[in-house]
This record gives sequence, C-alpha cells and structure tokens, in this order.
Amino acid sequence: MDQARALLARDLNDKSDRACVIGVCASIDRLLSDACERNSAASKRNPRSLAARIAFAHQQSWIDEDMLADLNAIREIRNRFAHESEMNSLNEVDVESVVNSLRIPRRLYYDWGEIRAAEVSRGAVLYSGSPPEEALGDLRIGGLLFRMALTAILALLASELHLTLELDDGTATSFEVIDQLRLSDWPDKGHPP
Repeated sequence: MDQARALLARDLNDKSDRACVIGVCASIDRLLSDACERNSAASKRNPRSLAARIAFAHQQSWIDEDMLADLNAIREIRNRFAHESEMNSLNEVDVESVVNSLRIPRRLYYDWGEIRAAEVSRGAVLYSGSPPEEALGDLRIGGLLFRMALTAILALLASELHLTLELDDGTATSFEVIDQLRLSDWPDKGHPP
C-alpha cells in the first residue's frame, strides 16, 4: 500500500493544480465506469456523466456517504477549474474550505480540517491547534492538503471497487487499504461488483 500510494502521490505532485484536479476526476470517472461495465445489472443503465456515475455508485452501495460527499466535492472543484479561467490555485480560500471538509481523510488524520502551516525562520512547519511561537506568518496549503486527500480517496475507491488505477506512466497500480480507511460494510453484497 505504501509503495502504491507513494507512486500515486508522485503522479499527482508532478502536475499543476488544474491538471491535478482534472486528471483525478478522469481517474474517478474511469474507475466508476469500469465498475458499471463489470456489473451486468449496471451495464444496462450505464450513467453518462461523472455526477450520474457517482450517484449510481452510491445507489448500488458501492460507496458510502463519506465517499459520496468527497467525490462530489472533488467534482465541484473540477468544474470550477474547467469553467472559471481565473481559477488557478487550490490555495484559494473557498477551495481550502472544501478541502478541509473532506471526510475520507479524517479516517487517516484525526485533525483533518485543522491542519495549518506557518512560516518559521528555518522554513515551514505543519501544525494543528495554536500556531508555534516561532511562527512568522501563515501559509496557504490547500493544494498540499488536496493532494494528500486525493491519494487516500483514490486508493480507497480503487481498492473497494477491486480495480487497478492506471498512472500517467502507464503503471497499473492496485491498492490494499488499512482497516480505518475502509468503507462501511457492504449491505447484503459482501463486495461491490
């Protein structure tokens, strides 16, 4: 898991904020589309848009409420990057508030939504709670936090759908996730398609 997530993180960090968001949504769309195609009942009604695929995956109990909320939040950020030419950074205040509200990362980081960064004389420090005494000023880190969240969300989605995720270099990567990240029990299905 650590090696696969490291590869995914490297893949995400090599892109601009705009390319990262749009690329991640394309990966989410591919995963959900593949899951629909694998399931014979779903393939009779294969949703066409990302929003419809997310909703369909939730209706089929392939994703839980947290994943539903996070995928829709990511999709909304993607729409802003795609349709607002002045939108260039994940460090904008309104984007940071969406990133801080993501639910899946809370399964890994108990203080998700409270993580901040401060400039110090030797560089920067991440913290939660009160700023360190040596802080010279706050830093905007929405892009960093978004990329941290995406590795967890994409790894979990691919793992729970039992699909591989193809990285930009063509590497197909599968994920095994730790129990604290797992989605809630699959009702009467055991596993998704």
